[in-house]
Amino acid sequence: MTPEAADYLRHAKLALANAQKAFSGNLFTIAAREAYIAALNAARAIVFEKLTIASKTHSGTRSLLHQLVREGLDIDRDTLDALTDGFKVKTNADYGPYEEIGSAKAEDVLRRAGALVSFINSVLAK
Repeated sequence: MTPEAADYLRHAKLALANAQKAFSGNLFTIAAREAYIAALNAARAIVFEKLTIASKTHSGTRSLLHQLVREGLDIDRDTLDALTDGFKVKTNADYGPYEEIGSAKAEDVLRRAGALVSFINSVLAK
């Protein structure tokens, strides 16, 4: 694994751990936001590893991940959608309109982000 991909993956794992801590503390908006950041960094890790491109935008990273899926990366749709749905949560948390994030929504974002981080970690570990 390239050093850049490893760094993105390290950031993903740290953000996921922070999301889990926030969730345990009933800080659901923070948990969901951090879970999305974990998913984003995991996506950046595999994009860089496979394409040697470091997209700096959220949409660019999503687009490149979808390109990898079209090229054969076998990831289920629910896990893949962690980026799209998580981005909406992050955007609302950062810029509004304010949306209350309850435990069920935060848990869902956290679960899917965790699945994406885990999937990408396993692909890159091979």
